[in-house]
Amino acid sequence: MKITIKKQTLENLVSSLNPYVDRRDLSSIISHIYLRASNGVLELKATDQEIGLEFFLTNDIDIKEEGEATANGKSLQDIIKGLKNGEITLETNKDTLIVKQNRSRFKIVMQKTSDFPNFPSIENKAKFEINANLLSLGLKKVATCIEEKNPRTEFTGALIDIKKENISLVGSDGKKLSVFNLNIQNEKEFKIILPKRAIIEVQKLFTNNIDIFYDDTMLIAKGENFLFYTKLINGRYADYEKVINIDFKNSVILNREKIIEGIRTVNIISEDIKITLNKNSIDFEALSLVGDEAKTQIDVDLNIENSYELRLKYKNILDFLSTTNNENFELKYNEVAMPIMLLCDDLKTVITQINMVR
Repeated sequence: MKITIKKQTLENLVSSLNPYVDRRDLSSIISHIYLRASNGVLELKATDQEIGLEFFLTNDIDIKEEGEATANGKSLQDIIKGLKNGEITLETNKDTLIVKQNRSRFKIVMQKTSDFPNFPSIENKAKFEINANLLSLGLKKVATCIEEKNPRTEFTGALIDIKKENISLVGSDGKKLSVFNLNIQNEKEFKIILPKRAIIEVQKLFTNNIDIFYDDTMLIAKGENFLFYTKLINGRYADYEKVINIDFKNSVILNREKIIEGIRTVNIISEDIKITLNKNSIDFEALSLVGDEAKTQIDVDLNIENSYELRLKYKNILDFLSTTNNENFELKYNEVAMPIMLLCDDLKTVITQINMVR
C-alpha cells in the first residue's frame, strides 16, 4: 500500500478513531487502526469489539498502490500531530508502515491485517432513517440521567423505545428519569438499550440523515462516509411510562436564569437544597451536616395560591436546565416530598425528592 494524503485530513480521521482502540493491551490487534486502500477509497477503522467506527475517504487522497496496513492508534496519532501541514505519505514495507513527510520518516510495526476483527453486517437487521442531529440532541438531553457505574445494568445506558407512532429516548439512574420523544413513525416496535459510552461517541459523528440498523444485540449507524456500531446492553428496562405519566395537580412556570442564580448562591454549602415557591418570591436554602447555612431569596411573581417546598439534589435541577437555553420551563408537582416533573420543549424529567437534615 502506498498513499498520499493531507496531514489535516488524516489527523482528523485518526483522532476520531482513537477513542475506539483498546488501550489496555498495546500488543493486541485491537490497539491498532486498520487501513485499506482499494478502488479509489481509503478505509480506516478501529474497534475494541464493544464499539467500532469505520470511515470511507474518497477526497484529499492519492492512492498510488492498493493494499492494507495496521498501525498502533496512539503511535500513529502522535506521529501525525508532530508533522507540519501538507502532504503525508503512508507506505507499507513488509511488516512495517512507513510515515513520510519531506525529510522526516517513521516506521510503525504492523500486525497481521487478517487478524483485525470483522465489523457486523447490516443484513437481516431492522432499519429506520432519522435526522442525525435530532437523534444526537435527544440522546444528549437524556444522558444527564445516566450513570455508567450504576449497579442496575439497564440504567448504564439509554433506552431507545421504537414504537409505531414515535421513538422515545429514555435515561434514568433510578432516582430521576428523562424522556425525549421523536416524532418518527416505524413499521415495527422494538426496545434497545444503548451504552452511555456509545451515546458520547455518536454525538461527535452525526451531521446529516443516517440509517439505523438494529437487532437485539447490535446497533449500526450508517452515514454517507462512516459506519458506527455498538453492542447493546442486555437488560429489561423499568416501566418508564408509568413514571412519566403521573397525574400532577399543580403547575408553575419558572425562569431558568433565576433558578440557576438561586441554586448557585447556596450550593457551596451542600449538594442538598431546599427551594420554597411563594406567591411573590422563591427562597433557596442549604444546610450542611456541620450546621453551616446559606439562604437567598429572589423576587418573582409566581401567581400560586399556596407555598410549595422542594427538597432536592441541586445537580438534578442544573442537569435538566443544562439541556435547554429557553427562558422558561415548567414545574409540575403534587404533595410535599412527592416526585416532581420538569418540562421544556419535548423533554420531560421526573425527579424524586430527598430527606434533608434540618
